[in-house]
Amino acid sequence: MDAFYASVEQRDFPELRGKPIVVTGSKDKRHGVVCAASYEARAFGIRAGMPAYQVSMLSPEIIHRPGRFDEYMKTSRKMHKIFGTYTPVIEPVGLDEAFLDVTESKRLFGSAEAIGHKIKQRIHEELRLNCTVGIAHNKLLAKLGSDMGKPNGFMIFTKDLFDQMAPKIKANKLWGIGPSVSATLALLGVVTIADLRKCPVKVLRDYLGTHSAYHLQEMALGEDSSVVIPYTLPKSFGAEETFEQDISDESQLLGRLYRLVDRVAKTLRAHHMQARTVHMKARFSDFITVGYSQTLPTPTNQTLELRRVAQVLFSVRFSRNGRPLRLLGINLSNLTPPGEICEELPLFGETDKKWELLDHVMDQAHDKYGKKIIGICMPPTPAHKKW
Repeated sequence: MDAFYASVEQRDFPELRGKPIVVTGSKDKRHGVVCAASYEARAFGIRAGMPAYQVSMLSPEIIHRPGRFDEYMKTSRKMHKIFGTYTPVIEPVGLDEAFLDVTESKRLFGSAEAIGHKIKQRIHEELRLNCTVGIAHNKLLAKLGSDMGKPNGFMIFTKDLFDQMAPKIKANKLWGIGPSVSATLALLGVVTIADLRKCPVKVLRDYLGTHSAYHLQEMALGEDSSVVIPYTLPKSFGAEETFEQDISDESQLLGRLYRLVDRVAKTLRAHHMQARTVHMKARFSDFITVGYSQTLPTPTNQTLELRRVAQVLFSVRFSRNGRPLRLLGINLSNLTPPGEICEELPLFGETDKKWELLDHVMDQAHDKYGKKIIGICMPPTPAHKKW
């Protein structure tokens, strides 16, 4: 999809069409981070991840819009229903993008090109949004074609075309090359894909490791053996940690627990799911393992709320006995997509929306800069006293 969040805002509010807008996590222009920028705003140098206060400094014309994540989720589900009418082999990549394998769909719907045009037309007519389609024999080139064809484009990216354009395409346009690897490549004088092809594997291996070196060389040649992995609805998400030494200090244990919750909550959001049941597992120093669960009245995928529930379980069940623990685990189950919350209940309060947008911005920051770049602090007051 093209500038997805911003495009949904322009679709739903006609007065915004053709104007530079940014979607942020706060109504206050002094706070928040840019989640998305319309193409009109990008002309001013605005990009996702930029602090909102900098936007007005670049141009006072730019309109700030608080995000409506529930609406973006609804639109994303409608988009995936359109995909599903042409193939069951769909691999989502975030809310606004997906890989489709249409190999077995040609008898019913025609060539990949014909299917691509049909999907593009239906998204325009049914969702009133523009999208860009990239078609290729593998995921790497399809992704590159889609990125290069934006906005509102359609690109068939063959291997011959890739070879012709290699001297012109920046190496960091290849899917999976982030800021860190890109900076290392720049130090080696690698700017374009053609440069990457010429760079000896030994040099790449010395600076980036064996696996990354060979993977980069394969991508530079347009090779990608990965298959489209269809999405299957999981029953639960979880994580656990076994400590090097038994821990009895409550603050240390809570810190470990929060990190587990943060990791699983991020995975939950990445799969566009919410959970109602939180299960905590603990193993004591004598290897006795116990577990306790809490089921919520409504599902959630918000980190802060899931932390509070986990803290309740920990404070009530474990913090008072003082026995050292050697393992902690967290599991989220009873899953539903966000749109399947009971209609009679309000979807989100104003505070919930702010936390939801914060989670989304933090997920983006963690994906781009690493998990240590930003986090949430919790107050020292035991959760069970105020939950």
